[in-house]
Amino acid sequence: MRGVARLNRQIYNQEQLRAQLKLEGLLLDRPVSKRDDFPALSDEALDLVARAWDIYAPVDEVMVKGFDVDVTRKDLLTLSKLDWLNDEVM
Repeated sequence: MRGVARLNRQIYNQEQLRAQLKLEGLLLDRPVSKRDDFPALSDEALDLVARAWDIYAPVDEVMVKGFDVDVTRKDLLTLSKLDWLNDEVM
């Protein structure tokens, strides 16, 4: 619901800017809206996501292994809020 309100606000702001530019003699091409084509997650993927964000689980649990790097829950938690990203996540 909050995402829909944000999208509506962005569309409204773009239309206001477009109207202002039209009055000033400048006109931008109307942006093409992007479709949200994310595939649905499998049950296994949804379980992994739930485990990754479980605040009661140990932070040192390895969630992903690959390229000689282990990504732990602590690493994934750097993606929340305004925390800094660490190099393992990138």
